[in-house]
Amino acid sequence: MSYFQAICRSIPSLLACWTVLAFSLVTAQELRVGPGIALRYPGDKGIGDDALVVFSENFEDDWEQVIARWDTVRNPAIMTLTDEVPPGSSGRHSLLMSQRPEVGTGADLYR
Repeated sequence: MSYFQAICRSIPSLLACWTVLAFSLVTAQELRVGPGIALRYPGDKGIGDDALVVFSENFEDDWEQVIARWDTVRNPAIMTLTDEVPPGSSGRHSLLMSQRPEVGTGADLYR
């Protein structure tokens, strides 16, 4: 294959990459400039009911109900619901995940 043929074959790939990159940059710029979904939900209250939201967790139920919504719960013994919440939050609880060397690498929730 000649150098010219190799370049001609790679041009469609390069154009596709540049198109994806340009679209991504435009989309990212729009997200930074636009108000976003969260602006409509002070303290995130009710954000989980918005049709544009794929998943939300508010940690307001009891622990068994919270972990039942997740596919994988790793090391639940080092997770606790706490009354410490960020300023402006509409919730009463947040999830505290501790890392203790004797337990391993920490904990996680996966869905």
